[in-house]
Amino acid sequence: MKGRDTRPADVPILALENSLGYLIRDTHRLVSKLLNSRIERIGISVGQWYILRALSHEEGLTQRDLSSRIGMNEPNVVTALRDLEKRDIIRRKVDKQDGRCKRVSLTDTGRELTQSLLPIVEEVNDIIASPLKEKERAKLLSLVQRVHAGLEQKATE
Repeated sequence: MKGRDTRPADVPILALENSLGYLIRDTHRLVSKLLNSRIERIGISVGQWYILRALSHEEGLTQRDLSSRIGMNEPNVVTALRDLEKRDIIRRKVDKQDGRCKRVSLTDTGRELTQSLLPIVEEVNDIIASPLKEKERAKLLSLVQRVHAGLEQKATE
């Protein structure tokens, strides 16, 4: 019979509203949609923002390092970098020690753009936390940081 539940009776259905994985994924989707609606007017995608943010914290990353840091596959990173480079937002230079690698840095235009986007990102973070009281926000941040650290540790085992 089509659509029939064939699980044993003692295996509970994990309701979506009780699935941490699903809720985190869906929350990320909603956050990305909200952020994108604010920054696309400036001509920057969420993926490009992740690149700018990573570079604002550490200049000279390789394309592969960027891909790993922001969780975006390398071909998509290269496409985003190509667009950002055309717009003089980033610069790619061949690595002196390894000619196969390119190091990525923000240009002055890129640094200015990143700084102009920070208030928008801060506003989005405030919207995300708006249903919470200040103590709840701090607790949620702490819990998410712990979950993140635990998952990072598992990923490297």
